[in-house]
Amino acid sequence: MPDINLSPYTAESAAIARKMRLAEALQQQALSPLEMPTMAGVPISPYAGLAKMLQAYSATRMRGKAEEREKTLADTARADTSADFGALLKGLTPTAAVPEGPSTFTANVDQRDVAENPRMVMQPERNEMNEIIQPGEAGAGYFGVTPGTPAIPASAGRLTAEGFGAMKTPAGQQQYMAQLLAQMKPREPIKLGKDDVLFDPVTLKPIYQPGARANFASINPSQYTPESVKAFMASGGTDFSVLRSQPNLNFQNTGTTIQGFHPITGVAVGAGAPINVSPNTAASLAQARLLSDREFNGLSANQRAQLQNEAARLNISAQQLFFDTGLQAIGGARLSPPAPPAPNAPPVVAPVVPATMPAPVAPVAPVAPVAARPTAAAPMATAPSAVSGLTPKAQQALKLEDAQAKAKKERGMSGIGSVIDEARQIMKGEAVDKDGKPIKAPLPTQSYAGAAGNFISGVFGGSPEGAAQADQLKVLGGALLSSMPRMEGPQGEKDVDLYREMAGQVGDNTLSVARRLKALDMVEKLYRKYDTSDVPPPNAVRRIR
Repeated sequence: MPDINLSPYTAESAAIARKMRLAEALQQQALSPLEMPTMAGVPISPYAGLAKMLQAYSATRMRGKAEEREKTLADTARADTSADFGALLKGLTPTAAVPEGPSTFTANVDQRDVAENPRMVMQPERNEMNEIIQPGEAGAGYFGVTPGTPAIPASAGRLTAEGFGAMKTPAGQQQYMAQLLAQMKPREPIKLGKDDVLFDPVTLKPIYQPGARANFASINPSQYTPESVKAFMASGGTDFSVLRSQPNLNFQNTGTTIQGFHPITGVAVGAGAPINVSPNTAASLAQARLLSDREFNGLSANQRAQLQNEAARLNISAQQLFFDTGLQAIGGARLSPPAPPAPNAPPVVAPVVPATMPAPVAPVAPVAPVAARPTAAAPMATAPSAVSGLTPKAQQALKLEDAQAKAKKERGMSGIGSVIDEARQIMKGEAVDKDGKPIKAPLPTQSYAGAAGNFISGVFGGSPEGAAQADQLKVLGGALLSSMPRMEGPQGEKDVDLYREMAGQVGDNTLSVARRLKALDMVEKLYRKYDTSDVPPPNAVRRIR
């Protein structure tokens, strides 16, 4: 029975071998002496020598092509082997789930933008009547809508039978089948005693160890009434019969109070927290919201697209963003600035509460309402004008909104300075021991080769030098992104993109430490540019440091 080889390179290798043998045969014929005529008087043909030269040339050319095909086949086999083992390692590595990305809107696009991004869909600009603006008219054009990236499910790091067909080389198929059979083999459960410790077989570090036992039984006090928890503690933590479950109340807004109701009987429990909203405040807020919605509907599609992009970043609606900031969120001016508040106008405080709350809590502290700017473009029939239509109380609420926005910005920027200092110390290899003395620490990973070494070592449970520092920088880079300050003004959008790029480079372990230090310096520069927490109030004496 003939040997059967299922390798995809067997047929190609056999064809190359045949070409090589044929070239050798031609070479031997070219090197053999000319055959002399056996009949007397017959001369040797003058083309006999030329025929020998052609045989030698053909043999050399055929051998060169065969060697070239042999080299190409070897390169293909090496590339396929590397791809097979890369796919095998990727399949054995667990990955986290990636959520679906949000859709993005791009203003002023044409067919060239669609050619560069085939996923983009062009939409024509529309007027206030939702009609397409024809070419030549004011505001005509197109904006692009790019759908968000699809969600990627999590991977448990286990191979599937379908992946075997993607293996091209015999070595890859053999390793894939061995791993697949190993993970299909039934495994014995791990049994531990009450004081046993489970160690990792590679690093010898403890994976599980029992915690210290408490004198009292393990309970969650928030799930029981305070009186029953006291009785349980008095019994020494052994009498479970005295525990009484705490009902999870359903909280509802009744219009005048926030009232808690029993989840089963529906009976009101305790007194509700009152909601103090004056009629003037409620009317002013409703009027301001109505005027803001009318003004939003009068914006061009380009302005709405820009507001939707910024609102998606803040996880709110575009109408709410316009109600809070007007066009300032996209670098424009605040429309219809409010008049100064009345000299003796008292502050207006109104709570903003949800319809239901998940668990019993203390009475909700009142939160200042958010007033918006009315506009002269779409006045109400009963309002005298855009600014004068607001009552002094609503104007006072608008002033309070600006103060809250500034305080929110300062809270968001607090702590960034310490994160920047810690990242710079890691990049410079500076650290302190347990006694507080400065020591020299390893530098973080700073190349593609180092990142690949960290990945391969991580697959087998190792941790090379610099890997821990690289992971710390990734965490700090994420902290810088999550604490990004609000950047306003015409340059704000460009600074936001620059800040994100530089903060991402801080945790990129494929870049050199020098480049990451420069990126960190740019993050600090942008942070100082928009940090107003140390700006003194008007007429204050500034202390020179």
